[in-house]
Amino acid sequence: MVALSGLWLPILVATAVVWIASAIVWTVLPHHKSDFAKIEDEDGAMDALRSRIPGPGLYFFPFGMGSDLGTPEYREKVSKGPVGILKVRSAEATLNMGPALGKTFVLFLIITVFAAYVATNTLPMGTDYLTVFRVVGCVV
Repeated sequence: MVALSGLWLPILVATAVVWIASAIVWTVLPHHKSDFAKIEDEDGAMDALRSRIPGPGLYFFPFGMGSDLGTPEYREKVSKGPVGILKVRSAEATLNMGPALGKTFVLFLIITVFAAYVATNTLPMGTDYLTVFRVVGCVV
C-alpha cells in the first residue's frame, strides 16, 4: 500500500491535466453553442428585470411551492407560459472568471485526492497500471 502523502505529485499533475482539458472542452468545442438564444428585445427585457429582481439568484417562473402547485391559478399560469428558470449572476462573476476557475481547480483537486485515497486503500503495492486506471476511473 502506498501512503496518500506519497502521491502528492500525481494528484497535482492529474488535477492540472483535467483542469486544462476541461478548459479546452468548454472554450473550444461548440457542443453548447446552440443551447442559448438571444431575447428579441434584450435591452427592454434587461430593463424590466433590473427593476424587479432584487439581486443575483435563481428564480422560477411562475413561482409556486407546496400546495400552490395544485391550485387552478398556478395551473393557468403554467399553461399560458412561459415557464422557466432564470439564473441572475452578478456583473463581477460574469466579468471575472478567475474565482470560478479557481473553484473548479479546487473541486478537481478534491476529487483527485478522494480517488487516490481509495486507490491507496484498495490496491496493493505493484498493481499493474490498467488495474489502477480501472479502479481510479470507477471512483472518479
